[in-house]
Amino acid sequence: RHVVLFEYDLAAVAAKPTPELPATMRRLSPEDVPAYVAYRDTEPDDIYKRLASGHVCLASWWEGKIVGNVWAQPGSVWIENLDRRLELPPDAVYFYDAWTVPQMRGRGLALVRAVVAAKELQGNGYSRGVAFVLPENKAALNAPVMLDYRRAGIAGYVRLGPWRWHFVRGPGIRGASFAAERA
Repeated sequence: RHVVLFEYDLAAVAAKPTPELPATMRRLSPEDVPAYVAYRDTEPDDIYKRLASGHVCLASWWEGKIVGNVWAQPGSVWIENLDRRLELPPDAVYFYDAWTVPQMRGRGLALVRAVVAAKELQGNGYSRGVAFVLPENKAALNAPVMLDYRRAGIAGYVRLGPWRWHFVRGPGIRGASFAAERA
């Protein structure tokens, strides 16, 4: 099992021109959680916990409803697909769970979302972003390429019986290692 790792300079993304769209983008607040739950059909407590623990959600709004979002988290991040935690350098933020409602796809929301997120997080002292994409998710692999993100490597694990070897590999990736553990 593995994921593709992308890395990018927030300053370069923040400098991109953004298309004019009827949607607006802003940081999700606790008061916005009911709208988020209506949009993504998730548990409100999960969203409140994310926000309380320092995760940032930038949401795209159109006609009073959320139509797209991306989450960002600094520090130690849990990668569900790898069943493991990865430590990010202090200047990096992890972007995850980006999604747009199907009827709004292809209108440039991903670009607007990326630029707004880059500007906001740059203002909070971060200089680079990191994202992981499942290799079988072809649509999700297109967005980083469109935004000029650098494919930085892969992270994953190999399982043999009760043993699992985790790895992070790629040019310039710090802390690349293999670690065996019982699954």
